[in-house]
Amino acid sequence: MKSSFLKPTLLILLFLYSFSQHSYAQNWDKMLLKINSTYETGDYIKTKKYLAKLKKKTSKKLGKENKYVVEFYILSARNNLAQGMLADFTSDIDKALAMSIKVFTENSEDHVNYMNRASALLILNGDILKAFNLAA
Repeated sequence: MKSSFLKPTLLILLFLYSFSQHSYAQNWDKMLLKINSTYETGDYIKTKKYLAKLKKKTSKKLGKENKYVVEFYILSARNNLAQGMLADFTSDIDKALAMSIKVFTENSEDHVNYMNRASALLILNGDILKAFNLAA
């Protein structure tokens, strides 16, 4: 009798766990939309605040190496470039690419996408040689 009660309970718990993970992803995607909208309006200080919040929350729930941390470093580099903080910009690009290799494989489509985004930011910064080396 106990085993027949245990199976439905485990299925329900498994379903609730998977649903909660999906809702976290939706919340973080909403936060990415908020980050992009504040960046587009030119409020770079608020963008930096939202970026820090995104990194803190995703690192807590998903661990220190996840796709949102890679996104954090790319968006942080974009924000630092807009603010003229070039030392932080270069550091964030390097961290984003290193984290992308850890999270995705080096030959994955996602990693190539992040390399292209980093190359575009490097071209905006005027570092065409480094951007070319990433693209090659």
